[in-house]
Amino acid sequence: MPAHDRGAILLPIARHAIAQALLGLPAVTHDDAPWLHEPGATFVTLTRHGALRGCIGSLQARRRLIDDVRAHAVAAALHDPRFPPLTVQEFDATSIGVSLLS
Repeated sequence: MPAHDRGAILLPIARHAIAQALLGLPAVTHDDAPWLHEPGATFVTLTRHGALRGCIGSLQARRRLIDDVRAHAVAAALHDPRFPPLTVQEFDATSIGVSLLS
């Protein structure tokens, strides 16, 4: 699957992981794409009104891609030491980017 097609799947996974952490939404499974269960390394970047709001990632694949995206999305939103945790009020105006490293 081309990288741009994977982004269409990875971005909602990242957004839902943050929403789940902020709002307590139920978990959603994305088991239909086998490549999500292969090892992967990602960076998740959050921007708000064009300014960096959080960025966390890894350079080496150490866990399943789906788990990597979820963990980095939540970490970028809530645990980037450069910023206060993202609030529920900021969430809708926050853009999310997922970089899949090869």
